[in-house]
This record gives sequence, C-alpha cells and structure tokens, in this order.
Amino acid sequence: MGRGDLPVVDDRLGGLRPERAWGLGAQAVPSDAMLSFGWAPDGERLVLVDAPRGASEGPIQIVDVATGVVTHLGSQASNVLWSPDGSIVYLTKGTLRRYRPGTLEDLPLTDPADGRVLAPIAFSPDGKSVAYAATDAQSVSHLWIVNLDIRTRFRPPGLDDPADHPAWSPDGSRLAFRRLVAGAPALWIYDLSGTGSTAYRRLAPLDITGAAWLNDNSTLIAGTGAGKTAALYRINVFSAGEAGGVVKVTGSKDAPNGLAPATPGYDRRVAFVGMVDDLPQIFVMNGDGSRPQQLTEWEADFPYTGLAPNWTTTG
Repeated sequence: MGRGDLPVVDDRLGGLRPERAWGLGAQAVPSDAMLSFGWAPDGERLVLVDAPRGASEGPIQIVDVATGVVTHLGSQASNVLWSPDGSIVYLTKGTLRRYRPGTLEDLPLTDPADGRVLAPIAFSPDGKSVAYAATDAQSVSHLWIVNLDIRTRFRPPGLDDPADHPAWSPDGSRLAFRRLVAGAPALWIYDLSGTGSTAYRRLAPLDITGAAWLNDNSTLIAGTGAGKTAALYRINVFSAGEAGGVVKVTGSKDAPNGLAPATPGYDRRVAFVGMVDDLPQIFVMNGDGSRPQQLTEWEADFPYTGLAPNWTTTG
C-alpha cells in the first residue's frame, strides 16, 4: 500500500478496508522502504525486501502473516519471488539466485557474462522455468529462459531483436513479451511448441509496460504508458487482428487509467493500479473490463497509496 506496509483486502466483501498484514516498525518508517514482495505457495507467508530508502537492494525477509514472525535470510536483493515449487528466486546485483528454505541451498541461476538481469521475472506455472530479460554489453535487452532444476538457460531460438517484459500463459505453453523490431515496440507471443518463425506471432503495436494472462490461456491484459496516461488493453491472442481482438478497458469514469495488471490463477479478475487525484490506488475489475471497483482510497484516517497488487496463490 504505502512503501512500508503490506495490507490484505478481500475484494469479494466490497468496501472492506484493507487489513495490515505486515509493516515497518515505527522507527523504520522514515528510513526504510519495501522494494518487492511475493506470496508463498501456501498463501500463509510472504517473502519481501526491506531496504533503506533510496537503496537499490535490501535484506530478504520471510513473514508469517498469521503470527507476524519474521525470518531473515541473510541475503540482499532488489526483487524477490516465491516459486510454485517452494524455493525463492531473487535478483541481486543483476544476477538471479535460487534459495531453498528446506536445505538453505543458495546458488546462482545466471551468469553475469550473459548480461545484467532486469525485472520483471516470470515463473512458469509449474515453477520449473523462469523467463527474464538481461541487458548485454551494448545495453540491449534480450529474452532468456532458465530451467531451475538443471540450471541451464537459453535464449528463445531466432529471437535476436531486443525483448523484455515476459509473462507466461497459465498452461505454460506461451510467453508474451515486448519486442522491438527496427526500434518499433509491439506485443508478441512465443509459442514454445512452435519451430522457426512460426513460433512467434505479433499481437498488437503496444509498447507494453507489463502483461498478465487470464486463466483461459487465450486472453492477455497488457499495460501501456505511465501515470495518468497509463492504459490497460484486453487482447484475444487468437484473434488480435480481428475486430474486438484488442480492446482498451480503461479510460472510463470508474477506471480512468491503469497500470501494473495482475491476475489470479483461480478466476477471471484483474487487479491494477489507477491514478486518482495524482495518487496511485488499487482497483479490480472483471477480465472483460466490466465492473471496475476502486479498493483503496486516500482518506484522513487511511493515508495510504496503493502499489504493486499481488494476488494470493490460494484464493
């Protein structure tokens, strides 16, 4: 919500004020900020990065939501995620590493020679692979996929253009990403079962800042722009070039703009950040763009903004 708090809201109850799941201590609020967080597969714990304000990295912590007990991992990171297989993957100094809470094993997944890894980092649904972008010596970003079990990594065959912002389909068969061809950005799909040029398909001329799939494996919610100019689009990956294949779903009175789309695996809703009176707040809407609802609102007794929506894994 704010940079130092992690609230939880059950949007099904409508209008319920978010409950505080974790927050910085009173002494830390002026000096610290939260850089990243993610849910454990059981939905009962959080992994997060608590860093000094202005710092690019900070200590990784695990928080038990029910008890508030905090466990410190002893590692620093700028970005952290909890894999569906129970391990923790984190980004530190441009390198991805994997930490196994059960064995305390902590090993690198990427080689700095391949480039500096950038967020966002995307897990495949089975937790066996991670997609990410890394910048080379010429500051050009390239898409990579790493297998977590055997720690092998590869660039999708034939994809030599700059690419980033990966997002896996729920069945793990496709990867959405931003691709720059001759400097022009667009939303593309990589079909892992395809070969050669048939494995890649251009969906829309959108300069995406993020993307999230609905659980039907055929619909994408893509974000573009920033601040008040940010917008969300719904894309049917099988008919993107036809009428109704790409539809802008923000820009209305109830959802004036939108960025940072996030979707759960268990239904067809979308959470996103909307700018209200120049302040970011959390919204949800149906996957078709209907019934947008603002979940958080700055008030005298609730002086928080809303950032980085993240659905629980268990519903």
